Parts: sequence; C-alpha cells; structure tokens
Amino acid sequence: MLQFTETKGNFRIAYKNYPFFYFSEENPIFSVGNALDKIRMFYGEYKIREKIKERITLNRYELLSQSPKRLVFKFLNESVSLIVKFEIHKDKLIIEPTGQNGEFNRFWVRIRANVDEAVYGCGAQYEDLNLRDKKIINWVQEEMLGEKSYFRQPTFLSSEQYFCHVDSPAYSEFNFKNDKYHELYIWEIPPRIIIGKYESLLSVVQNIASYFGIQPPLPDWVYDGIVLGIQGGKNVVNKKLERAKNNDLKVVGVWCQDWVGYLQTEFGKLVFYNWEYDEALYPDLLSYINSLNEKGIKFLGYINPFLNTDGNLYHEASKKNYIVKDEGGNDYFIKMGAFSPALLDITNPKTVKWIKSIIKENIINLGLDGWMTDYGEYLPPDAELFSGEDPKKYHNRYIVEWARIVYECLEESGKLNKILTFNRAGFSYFSKYVMLYWPGDQIVNWDPIEGLPTVITSGISCGLTGIGNYHFDIGGFSAHGEIKRSKELFMRWAEIACFSMMMRTHEGNKPDTNWQFDSDKETIQHLSKMVKIHTRLKPYLKELEKEYQLKGIPPMRACFLHYENDSKLQDLKHQYLLGRDLLIAPVLSPKKDKWKLYLPHDKWIHLWTSNKYNGGWIEVNSPMGKPPIFYLENSNFKELFKSLINME
Repeated sequence: MLQFTETKGNFRIAYKNYPFFYFSEENPIFSVGNALDKIRMFYGEYKIREKIKERITLNRYELLSQSPKRLVFKFLNESVSLIVKFEIHKDKLIIEPTGQNGEFNRFWVRIRANVDEAVYGCGAQYEDLNLRDKKIINWVQEEMLGEKSYFRQPTFLSSEQYFCHVDSPAYSEFNFKNDKYHELYIWEIPPRIIIGKYESLLSVVQNIASYFGIQPPLPDWVYDGIVLGIQGGKNVVNKKLERAKNNDLKVVGVWCQDWVGYLQTEFGKLVFYNWEYDEALYPDLLSYINSLNEKGIKFLGYINPFLNTDGNLYHEASKKNYIVKDEGGNDYFIKMGAFSPALLDITNPKTVKWIKSIIKENIINLGLDGWMTDYGEYLPPDAELFSGEDPKKYHNRYIVEWARIVYECLEESGKLNKILTFNRAGFSYFSKYVMLYWPGDQIVNWDPIEGLPTVITSGISCGLTGIGNYHFDIGGFSAHGEIKRSKELFMRWAEIACFSMMMRTHEGNKPDTNWQFDSDKETIQHLSKMVKIHTRLKPYLKELEKEYQLKGIPPMRACFLHYENDSKLQDLKHQYLLGRDLLIAPVLSPKKDKWKLYLPHDKWIHLWTSNKYNGGWIEVNSPMGKPPIFYLENSNFKELFKSLINME
C-alpha cells in the first residue's frame, strides 16, 4: 500500500512504511531540462562533455488521482508540466513519467537518503564497495579506473533494505553525496523507475537477481580442475599439458585465445579478429580437440564483435553492409592502438543471422567446449546504425544484444549447460544471457585500484547486482612499462581463485615477461594444491550454484548479507563469504605471512589450525598456501572443510 501524507503544500510518499519521497517547493522530487553533449571515444574510453541549457525544477504539484495502490500527479512549473504515476505492481513500486508538455532530454529525480545509510551496486565496482559520498557514471567502457567500469547497471541497493533501478539504457549519473537525498540524473525521460523494498538485504539481492535474470547454470565439468590459458599453438599446448601432468596438476581445459591467430604489437600479444581457426598454429583442430577430449580436457577459444580488416570475414561482412558505419556512411574503423578493426552492426537482423552462422559453424560445430565472449563496449557515439537508433542510447544496449546473440547460438544448437562462455562487458538484463562473468583486465600487481585486490571488490559488488557466477584471470592481464607479474603475485592470486566458482589462468598481454603457472616447480606445485582444494570443494560449490539458481543468492557474497546489524562490515571490501559457511580473507599485499581480518560475531574455525574464534578483529599466520580461511562450526560441510587441511 502507498501511504500519501500531505501538509501545507508538502507531501510524503511511503511504500511498505518507508518514506521514499519528500516534496516541498524548496526540495522538489523531479526536474527536467535540456542539454547539449559531446562524447568522444579513445581506445574504448570516453570523454564526456555536456552543457546544460536549462534545468527546470517542478516545484508545484496537482494530485490527479489516488487509490491505495496508485497515485497520479502532475508536477509543474510556470510553463512546464510532467505527469508521473506511482503504482504498486506485484511486489514493486513502479514510477512512470507518462507525459509532459515540451521536449526534454534531461531528467533528475531525488530519493530520500539517511546520513548513516550505506549504498551499493551499480555493477562492477573495483575500488569502493560502499558508494555513499560517490557519484557513479552508468556508461560502460574500457578500463576500471575511477568512474570507469566494464559492467555498469543503473541499479543501487540501500542498507535501508531496498533497491532502485532506472529502466533506461541512456547515460546516467547516480549521485550519493547528499545527506538528505540520492539524486539520479538521466539523459532522457526514463520509461520507468523500479523500487523493491524487502525485509532484509539478502532478500533485496535475491529479488534483484530474479528481476534481471539468473545466469544460466555452469557446466558440471568446470568444478573438476583448472582451465589453463595457453598460447602459441598445438606444440606449446602439448608441452605445457605434459608439464602439468608430471606435476599432478588437474587440468580440465585449455583456453587458447589465439586459436584464430595473433598479432604481435607494442602492447603485447593480441588476438587476430577473424573467427576461423589458424591452421598454422592449430593444424587439423577438429582432430586435436577430439584427442584432448579423450583425455578429459576441454578446448576453449575466444570471440568478440570485431573483425580485423585483414581477415576474409571482414571483407564478406563489409560487402554485405554488416559493419557499423561512420557519419559519412563508410565502415567505421575503431582505433585500438596497434590496429583498427571494424565492429558488427547487430541492429541489422541480417548481421545477427550471419554472425550466428559463423559462431555455429566455425566454433560450435568445430567442437570448441567454450570461449571468452569479449568486448561489446566499443560502439562509437557518433556511429550510424542500420536501425537508425541513437548510438548514444544504444551504446549500453549493444553489450546486452551481443550477449544475447551468443546465448541464442548455444540454445539453438542444444549446447546450453555443456559449452562454457564467459563475458566481461555488462549492462542491465545481460545476466540472463551470460553463463559466467569475469571483471576485466587487472594490472599484474598489488595495486588496490587496478590490481589483485579489485577482483574481490568487483566480485562482491557484482553479487549485489545480480551476478552469481563469477571468476577472474589468475595472475591478472595487463603488464606495461616496468610492471610485470611476479611469482608471489601469481601464487596469491591462485589462492583466491581456489575459493571461487572456477579457476582459469591467463598468460597476460606479455606472456614472455609475466610469471606463468609453470615458470618453476614451486609455482606449479602450489597451483596443483590449490586446484586439488578447489575440486574437493565441488559438492559445496555445486550446492552454492543450486542455491543461486533457485534463490538468486550469489556464491561470492558480502559478509553483511548474513550479518546485517554489524556496521563494521559495511565498508569491508577485501573479504567475502563463499556461501554461508566459508569466510575468505585473502592476502593482498606482498611479503606478508600474517594477515589481519574481521570476523562477524559467530562461531568460526580457522581452516589450517582448527583454532576457534567468536568474531572481531584478529590476526592469523598466512604463509603461502594457507590463506586466511574460516568455516562455521555448525556447517553441514564441516567434514569436507576439515579434509582440505592436509592436501598437497
């Protein structure tokens, strides 16, 4: 029921007894306006400028109709009006701006805030978990620094036990800096705003996952070992697999992103974007995949929506007008540093049909067991699309449509739950098409903003925004200048991956300078131990996957979801619960053999020593191979966890 309380020209709207909106002439709820903007793209990053020509605060109102589940207002200024409907639909409050006099391309709405409120969500966050006092830009782009993110979703959740989603693909900004209100700013009049209010934060997260779509379940084989990222061709793969076998490293798959060939550039080794296998690197690939499968090893590849202009598929697509165009009607070549590929125009139904046929024939029918589904965030804001849609509004949607295309290829081929795909770019509603998410290209160092620690913060924040199946590149990706992956970094990264839904290594952009899984015997033996622990956890991990599929609860979750009244947990971004029963507090700094962490008040057992703790700040020994792991004393998986202690 909606509670509407009016006094002397002011009013309050409460839903489920929580006052979401306060209106007064001095503090209106809605504003509309117009602005000019200019967006320029540089290598997947965007420089966004705008000039607001007018912002009109709608500081008067007329109540047009009222019922227990529906309120309709006309908000107005001297010459401008906006009709807004507040209506309860099922278990959510839907706010719909249904009509206005005048044309506007800017919209502001204010939602009541509290000083002590914590705010989370909006997709993948790398630096901060609690977004209070932050401004979030909902525009997907390359990189993870500052306001940039590979996965943005205009959805936030509050410690006041609700979520709010703006159902618009347009550029938006969520400003959480004001003590009294959250201000949401959208580059269009949004079709609707959705609010869900529940009895706990855990219920909020479950309902977010349900609303946007649960990810497809993972194939059973992902829990049976590690997927090794290997490049260089069949001979290199065979040598590394032999080395893994000799060191008792359980390999369930090889991920060869250069299956289509590669380019050697100043940045490093990059994939050749032509979606046919490279016969020089992987001769008779079909037979090779079959031989690997006979040994219990899957073969995974790589794809994205680009086409290298030196490849035959580009020439075919260009001839058929399947490429995104520039303002002059020519193929738009996207600057990516060392080369400038073309981008598929997936607003053209014929393009979609064509790329589906390529995926089915050249990838699925060839026998690949999975692949990285990369990119999607590079649609230029000044492009010309087949559909005639505004590229600025389609920019975020492109990511979802690209994910949908790949999903439908699996569905139409009868390969769902058998083939594994994993994506990096994300936006609203992409989750129902994406089997597994990974948070992008971490730098191969300990940096808390771009390096190892970010895989924890992003995993927790993704879980709060509906993503349950999450993993990351073991060792990171980006090496540049003097930065290169060290042995210690790789080993600590593997310790975190061990307690995740899937283990997969990446050689990085500079394989020859980065420390690899087989760079020395100690490293490969350490990885072997971590993989054994991971595979031993299979019954627990499968139970977490089942829980996510049925209830929408992410396996990797914020500690406060189960200890909501402990305010100390609100800002803890570098430790997490893996399911209800395991607490993981990874070592995230070099040369550390002790680690400080916070345990929620409960009965915990330290995995490696069996020492018991009741909560609070503690410091434990954390030598390599024994990261800080704790389990609940009353866990149904207690015996399973105990069995991990002596694994070598």
